[in-house]
Amino acid sequence: IIDDYAVLDGKGFWPVSIDIGPDCIIGRITVLSCKQQMDEPSGQIALQRQVNISVNCTLLSETSLTIGEKVLIAGHCYIIAGGNHGLDRPDIPILDRPMVHKGGVAIASGSWLGASAVLLDGTRVGQNAVVAAGAVVSGPVEECTIVGGVPARFLRDMRTGTKTPGEG
Repeated sequence: IIDDYAVLDGKGFWPVSIDIGPDCIIGRITVLSCKQQMDEPSGQIALQRQVNISVNCTLLSETSLTIGEKVLIAGHCYIIAGGNHGLDRPDIPILDRPMVHKGGVAIASGSWLGASAVLLDGTRVGQNAVVAAGAVVSGPVEECTIVGGVPARFLRDMRTGTKTPGEG
């Protein structure tokens, strides 16, 4: 299901791709956009089966953005794979600086992103993990854990109920 005003946008040089698995839902006003600039990696977005993306989300990829089966993405989330300009040349305008890539974004099966969560390039979300509403994530999220805050930090392990990493 692709709701009203959703945008699927692949632009630039070949190959760019948006692959949507079966039984996915892409909510109203959501944008999936991938692009490639000359001499850069190609952008791709891949949704496995039964991914549910709510309203007004933005998913951008200049590298690789993969979302596993049965992932739930609440409204107003922002996910960007690539899109960082280098900061080591303050003598030239930001738009003229080369892009810096941190490996794209991968969200494993069964995970949930709360409303207005932000996932930046280099993020890996483990299976059955939860990113709390409003969190900003730029690194790994272990499976079956909950993270939240700005920047995101560990809140709880859902398997053990522990609230501190390493507690048993």
